[in-house]
Amino acid sequence: MTTNPEPGPDGASGEHSPGALLPLGGADEDAWLAEAAAARAFRAAAETVPGVRAGDCRVVPLDATAPAHRPALPGSRLPRGPVRVRIGVTAPLDLTSPVPKTAEAVRQRVLAAATGQLGLDVGAVDVSVDDLHTVPGDEAEGR
Repeated sequence: MTTNPEPGPDGASGEHSPGALLPLGGADEDAWLAEAAAARAFRAAAETVPGVRAGDCRVVPLDATAPAHRPALPGSRLPRGPVRVRIGVTAPLDLTSPVPKTAEAVRQRVLAAATGQLGLDVGAVDVSVDDLHTVPGDEAEGR
């Protein structure tokens, strides 16, 4: 199997890599979730916001002193405690819904997926709106 050292389409390092292992449960539990699985759930949650298309998603320790630019090695375990989710999206160019409102809706959906579906302790969600796109049908209306 050949792996790619660059982040793959799911944001995990290596084409088939599950990424780092994320802590679930308390300190006395040995429960972990692969970063790629969490990223998949977070992208799906983000895309429940109308018109949003999710892109890269990373999960890093919440600790502000941790190097933000360096992804964890595949298979390594993040330290126990809250994590930070960083997700990039493209948002609809919609004059009735400002971009900050859309970003906040994405943040809330990701938080809901973290607690409701995954049981992951997420302390922060950083949403990056990387691009805007027109919604099909808007061109016909002259928007």
